[in-house]
Amino acid sequence: MEQQPSNVKLLCKYGNFLEEEASADAHASAEILYLRALQLQPEAPNALCSLGNLRYTFQQDVQGAIDLYERALSIDPAHISTLCNYGILYHENLRTERRARMISMASDFGAEGLGPPYLLQEMKALILVNS
Repeated sequence: MEQQPSNVKLLCKYGNFLEEEASADAHASAEILYLRALQLQPEAPNALCSLGNLRYTFQQDVQGAIDLYERALSIDPAHISTLCNYGILYHENLRTERRARMISMASDFGAEGLGPPYLLQEMKALILVNS
């Protein structure tokens, strides 16, 4: 990190790593890294998605997460991590037609080999629950 403080991808990866820690300090540090990444590259879907996930999962800021997910999808409509996280958020909170659309889109992109297998498994489980 010290050698590449401007590497957006590295900032996001390290933030993701910190989110795995069960401490408020680690989550605060992850948020700082995501915000730094967005200062460097305001249109970085990974940073927007990661910050949205942190806001939803650890801060219970549903609307903040939705805003960040929407921004990420406006940049990359096929961003699989955002689609999956957004679908999960809707599944757990809003239970609307929009949720079903996110799940369907993520499933479609996953079928094309565009997403990580662990997220696609989560999406398949959501589809089964909602069938």
